[in-house]
Amino acid sequence: GYGSHSETHSGNQENSIRKFKRRLKVFTQNLNDISGKPYYISFSVGILEFTCNKTIVLEELLDKADTLLYVEKKKKRKSIVKEII
Repeated sequence: GYGSHSETHSGNQENSIRKFKRRLKVFTQNLNDISGKPYYISFSVGILEFTCNKTIVLEELLDKADTLLYVEKKKKRKSIVKEII
């Protein structure tokens, strides 16, 4: 799954986290385009990549991922209400 392993990538390749976020953004943009709802649907995610080992402290990883989640949330639009054109 995402965030559970490390991968080696060359120059122009996106890492798996960036790909996941891009796919989620495209999905929600398409959904918002066709939904007919007067509001936007969006997702914020906090994804942390790590390598499993015996020294991992799950609570620390969750805290770091939670921090990343709130960084993402702050980047979102201020209002979910669509402007009527």
